[in-house]
Amino acid sequence: MQVSPVATLPKRLVGRGREIWPGLAVCVLIAAAAAAIGRFVPLVGSAIPAVVIGVAISLVRRPNTRLSPGVTYASKFVLQLAVVLLGSQLSLQSIVTVGAESLPVMLVSLAVCLLGAWLIGRAMRIERDIRTLIGVGTGICGASAIAVVEARREGRG
Repeated sequence: MQVSPVATLPKRLVGRGREIWPGLAVCVLIAAAAAAIGRFVPLVGSAIPAVVIGVAISLVRRPNTRLSPGVTYASKFVLQLAVVLLGSQLSLQSIVTVGAESLPVMLVSLAVCLLGAWLIGRAMRIERDIRTLIGVGTGICGASAIAVVEARREGRG
């Protein structure tokens, strides 16, 4: 007897939810902590604390097999969805207005990021493509862009 994929969908979704829940919950807690830090220190924002907290946790303890599916899910699907939703909030007029006023700041910060990534990466003997990825990602839209592009580069996204 052949079973319809639609008939088994609820069972598969529940199974997938149980699989990703622990790691996704850890990522949500990290995001909440980073957002709280970003509210108290607006100059820093929430992306930098999120990366620092994630790196600190991974230095102390790598995600085990129970957490890995949820962390992977958050680093691919949830992050990509967040970037799309963030971009969809922008109107063309606000981009033009803000862009014209902040173009000098954007160009200088992009140049500093590229130069910094090149100099520091070269000193650390990091390959050229990775240095460029870090410099462009940081200069244009930060750590989230690096994570999304890197996941795609390694074939995980």
